[in-house]
Amino acid sequence: MAYFTREELLELLPFGRDFLFLDSARVLENEYRTVGSYCVRFPEQSVIMESHFPGTPIFPGHLQMEAAAQLAALLMMEKGNGNGNGIGGYMPLMGHSSFDIELFAVSGDGIQIEVELGEKIGKQVTFFGMVSGKGGVSLGVIKGRAIPKGALQRMSKMAKA
Repeated sequence: MAYFTREELLELLPFGRDFLFLDSARVLENEYRTVGSYCVRFPEQSVIMESHFPGTPIFPGHLQMEAAAQLAALLMMEKGNGNGNGIGGYMPLMGHSSFDIELFAVSGDGIQIEVELGEKIGKQVTFFGMVSGKGGVSLGVIKGRAIPKGALQRMSKMAKA
C-alpha cells in the first residue's frame, strides 16, 4: 500500500495548493482502488466557498466530484505499468455522469473519498467514486481519458505561463 501526504500529492498531481482537494491518500496494493481524506477549509477557497450559499457556505458538489477525480488520477499514476496494458498515464477530468450529490460539508468537516476502477476501454477510463462525511454521501461515475504523463506536464506548464 502506498501512502501520500498533502505535500507529496502537491508534487505528484498537476493541481495548485488551492485546488487540491486531498489531504492524504492511500493506493491499495492488490486492488484498483484508492482512498483519501480532505478537511474542508475556509478561507483557503473563500472565493468559491463563500459565494456558495452566502452566510452558510457549503462545499460545492462539483468540487466533491473533483476530489474523486483527483484521487482517480493518483490511482492511474500508481497502478500504470507504462506499456499500455495497465491504466498508466494521468486522467484529466473530461466529464461526470450519474453523480448524486447528497453530502453537505462545511468548513472544518472531514470527508472521505473512495475511488475504484470500473473499466478501461482503449484510452477511455471509468471510475466509481464515493465522497462521504457526517453530512451524507455522494456517489457517482467519473469518466476520463488517459493521456501520457508528458502531455499533461506540458499542458500544466502552458497554463502556468
